[in-house]
Amino acid sequence: MKSLDTLEKYYDQFTPMERLNLYLKARIRKDYTESNKLIETCPLFQYIRRDLRFTHKFDRLISTALLFMLEFQGANSKLELSEFITMLLYEKIRTYEWMVELLEQDAPKQEIIAKTQNKIAELNQQTTTTKDIAHHKLTVLKTEIEAYRQFCNDAGLDADTVLSWCGKAVVLEQSLINDLNDVAPYDSDLVERKKQYEEAWNCDKNFP
Repeated sequence: MKSLDTLEKYYDQFTPMERLNLYLKARIRKDYTESNKLIETCPLFQYIRRDLRFTHKFDRLISTALLFMLEFQGANSKLELSEFITMLLYEKIRTYEWMVELLEQDAPKQEIIAKTQNKIAELNQQTTTTKDIAHHKLTVLKTEIEAYRQFCNDAGLDADTVLSWCGKAVVLEQSLINDLNDVAPYDSDLVERKKQYEEAWNCDKNFP
C-alpha cells in the first residue's frame, strides 16, 4: 500500500509531453482507468482571457471567411482553366480547317465560297460560345458572393463590410464587381453554398 502511495505522487509531476504520451499509450492498450486518471491528476491553472463569446465568434468569422475565399478562388481558377482549354481547342480546330482550305484552293469557286461562309458562321458561333462561357463564369462567381452575403446577413454580420474585407484577398476588381451586378446567381447552388457557411458558423451550437 505504501508503494502505491509513492506512485500516486508522480501523477502531478509529469511534464505536459510525458502526460500526453502516457495518455496515448494507455488509450491504445484500452486502459481507460489509467488514461482518465492522467487527465484528472493534471495540474489545474486559472487563466484570464478575453470574452469567449467574442473570441469564439471571431474564430468562426475567420473560418467562414477562409471558406469563402477558397470557394471563390477555386471557382475562379477552374473557370479560367476551362475557358483557356476551350479557346485552345477551338484555335487548333480553326487552324486545321484553314489549312485544309488552303490545300483545296484548286476547288471550284462555288465550293470555296461555301466553305468561307461556313467558316464565318463558325466564327459567329464561337463568339456566342465565348459570351456564354463569360456569362457562366460571372454567374458562378456571383453565386459564391451572394451565398456568403446572405449568410452574413442571417448571422447578424455586416455583409458589405465583411465582403469588402474578404475582397482584398480574393482580388475583387471594380470592373468585375460591375459585371457581377448584371447577373443573377444560380439559386440551387446558392442554397448549398449558404448551408456550408452556416455549418461552419454553427459548428459548436452549445457555445453562446
